[in-house]
Amino acid sequence: MCVCTPGHFFSMETGECTACAPNTYMQAGQRKCTKCPEGSTSMPGANSCTCAPGGVWKGAACQTCADDEYVDTQEQCASCGDLPVMEDRTGCKCAAGTTWNAGTCTDCPANSFSEAGAKECTRCPKYTISAGAAAECSFCAVGQQWQEYKCIDCPSGTIGNRLECLPQGSTNAVKSSSSSTSWMWPAIIAVLLAILCVCLVFAVMHYRNLVKRNAITYGTDILEEAEFMEMSYEPRVTDLNTSDNVQLLPADD
Repeated sequence: MCVCTPGHFFSMETGECTACAPNTYMQAGQRKCTKCPEGSTSMPGANSCTCAPGGVWKGAACQTCADDEYVDTQEQCASCGDLPVMEDRTGCKCAAGTTWNAGTCTDCPANSFSEAGAKECTRCPKYTISAGAAAECSFCAVGQQWQEYKCIDCPSGTIGNRLECLPQGSTNAVKSSSSSTSWMWPAIIAVLLAILCVCLVFAVMHYRNLVKRNAITYGTDILEEAEFMEMSYEPRVTDLNTSDNVQLLPADD
C-alpha cells in the first residue's frame, strides 16, 4: 500500500491518494480521515482542525487559551501581558499610533495613523500628513502647501492656505493673523440673526394681540352706540317754574 501525506488517504477505488473531506483531518500514521471536534473546522486535505477563536489544536483536540492570551502564528497560546486581547484572539490591542505585528506593537510609519486597538495603520487622507506613531493626521501649517504628503513653504509673494500657495491678497488665502479667529465671525453673525428672528416673532405676536384687543373694544363701542341710537326720546319739563329746564329723556315703552 502506498503511504500518503498527512491529510490524504489511499483510495482503493481510484488507486490514488485522496484529500480528506472538509471538516475532517488525518495525521501522520493514521489510515482514515477523522471528523473534527465540535466547534472546529478544516479545509480539504487537512492534517489538523482549526479551533474557534481563542483555541489551539493540541494532539487531537482544541485547547482554549486563557483570557489574557491570544493565538500566535505558531498556533500556540501567548500572553498579552498588560495589553488587552483582541476580540478575535489573534493578537493584542496596541495604543493609538501603533499596531500589532509579529507579536509586538509596532509604530505606524509617517503619513499614516491608527486608533487604539487597530489591527493596521491607515493612510492619511489627501492634504494631510503625520509623523511616525501618529494617532491622527493634520494639515500643513499656514504659509505652506501640501505636495505628495510633504508640507512645502510657499514662495515670496504668495500665501499658503494649508493646501496650496495662492497670490498675495487672494480671498482664499489664510493669513496667520486671522487663521485662529476667522471661524468666529460666521458663528457670531448666525447668533445675531437667530436673536433677530426671535425678536421679530415676538413683535408680530404682540402686534396681533394688540389689534385683536382694539377690534374687540371698537366693536363693543359700536354696539353701545347703536343701542343708544335705537332708543326713542321725548321732551319733559323738569321744573314747572321755568320753561328752560327741558330735557330729552327716554320715552316710556
